[in-house]
Amino acid sequence: MNTVSLALKLVFAVVIFELLIVGGTILKCFETDSCDENDSNNITFILNGIAAKSFALYAAEKGNRVKIEK
Repeated sequence: MNTVSLALKLVFAVVIFELLIVGGTILKCFETDSCDENDSNNITFILNGIAAKSFALYAAEKGNRVKIEK
């Protein structure tokens, strides 16, 4: 297994972990009804980061696949 594949798996694991954190935070906000504007901004910031990492992961996988096929 090459290092590119390991790096992609690491980024994928980080994205999954961040999604679990955001999901837990949102559930806690709904249960306790104690989230404010700052919590909302932090959740939005993390989701934007996840979207950027997901796009980078997709692009890297496509690039790696094209490189392997050549």
